[in-house]
Amino acid sequence: MREPVHQTTWLHLGIAAIVLLSVFYGLFATFFVGPVITAPGRQPVLRAVLAPEPVNAGSAAPVARDTGAKPTAAKKAKAPPIYLRLSNVFVHDGDTLSADVSMPYGLCWTGRKIRVLNFDAFESSQARRTVEFVPDELMLGKRATAAAIKCLAEADAVFIEATPDLETTWDRMLGAIWFDPPGEDSTLVEFGDWMRQRGFARPTDPVLEKQAKEKSK
Repeated sequence: MREPVHQTTWLHLGIAAIVLLSVFYGLFATFFVGPVITAPGRQPVLRAVLAPEPVNAGSAAPVARDTGAKPTAAKKAKAPPIYLRLSNVFVHDGDTLSADVSMPYGLCWTGRKIRVLNFDAFESSQARRTVEFVPDELMLGKRATAAAIKCLAEADAVFIEATPDLETTWDRMLGAIWFDPPGEDSTLVEFGDWMRQRGFARPTDPVLEKQAKEKSK
């Protein structure tokens, strides 16, 4: 009668096989793949195995060397602007309006209050206490509001340029407003520039402040 093989013998054989596979994998990774360098608190950095420098290279292209410097990320191409169409536009003043914003996939953001980006119009009321009013501020503000109402009402289409910062701390969308002038080609006009060119920007307008600084240099 043959004696039964003890279970411990198979267990020892399994452990030995795992150890041999681990040693083989370590040798393979060391000599063929390249070492992995790790430091406490840092991510592993793979070092490439470089080919030896060719002899008599002459005018050949230089061979890459492992300098240890971190690779620089390639510059991403600037994405084209995205314009969201506005409807039911209501002008509060020269740089603030409300509108329904047509979003992708047929969605609509209704009644959103919008602050025009990079444009500061004259104030049409004394509700804003954080600015220093210029002479005839309210009169100029009412003229700016009337001009904005006429401009956007007559436009064939009005858009807001989508940016990563569409929401501000005052729960308003912040973006550049563009419009398609009536009876012209499809070239869009930037609303803030249009208002600025007609003298409706107050001295705190960011573009005017930048121009003043450049002139003072």
